Amino acid sequence: GLGVWQLERLYEKEALLKRIDQSLKADPVAMPLEAEWPALKPDDYSYRKITVSGEFDHKHEAHIFGFLVTDNKGSTTPGYFILTPLELADGNRVIVNRGFVPEALKDQEQRKQGLIEGPITIQGLMRVPERRGLFTPTDDLKKNIRFLRDPAAIAASFGLERVAPFIVDADAT
Repeated sequence: GLGVWQLERLYEKEALLKRIDQSLKADPVAMPLEAEWPALKPDDYSYRKITVSGEFDHKHEAHIFGFLVTDNKGSTTPGYFILTPLELADGNRVIVNRGFVPEALKDQEQRKQGLIEGPITIQGLMRVPERRGLFTPTDDLKKNIRFLRDPAAIAASFGLERVAPFIVDADAT
C-alpha cells in the first residue's frame, strides 16, 4: 500500500511541476475580474501567470514567517515573506507576495528602498490560499507575524474589503 501511495504522489508531483513549467513559459493574462472570483476553482487558476497594475498599500503589509534555503546542502535562514495589498484602479485589491527578507529586514524602516510608491505593473503567479493545519502556529497579529498565506485572513485582520481570493507571487517585475 505504501509503495502504491508513493507512486501516486510521484505522478501528482510530476503533473504539478509540468503545469508550473507550462505556466512559466506562457504569456501572462489579465487578472480575473471581481465578478469571476466566486466561480474560480483552485485547480483552474493555481500557478496561472497574470499581469496586474495598481499601487502598493504598504501600511497593510503582512509578514509571513518562513525559511529560505540558502545553499544546496539545505541550510536555511529564518525571515519573512512580505505580502502587500496592491490596490487596483477599480478599488479591488490583490495580496502580492513581494518576496523574502531576513529577520533583520522585517520592519519597513530597515528596507525603505523596497517600498515602491506610485503606479506599478507586476507579473506573477496566482496561488491558492494556504489552510491552517493541526500544527500551524497561531498568528501574532500584534507583532504582525503570521504563518499562512491566506488573503481572506490578511484582509480581515486589516479590515480590507474587495480582496481577491488568491495571492499573487510576484516575479522579478
